[in-house]
Amino acid sequence: MSVEIARANMVSGLQKLAEEFASSAAGLAALRNAEGLMDTETAEFIDQLKRASAQLTLLANEAGVAASSQTPTDRPL
Repeated sequence: MSVEIARANMVSGLQKLAEEFASSAAGLAALRNAEGLMDTETAEFIDQLKRASAQLTLLANEAGVAASSQTPTDRPL
């Protein structure tokens, strides 16, 4: 049971982190655009945040699917 709880916590943490990265990217883009300070370096950084968010979301989804596809006999003790 503790393995399932740990996996659920990990998936939840990955999802929250992905949301934070996406939110940071959106906020930074809005701020820089409003200030008229968007440059290539900032745009690239925002794109990196978005890619990291997408990768974290994918990882969380894969971990969640892997957990739900295991039968009770497949799960480690």
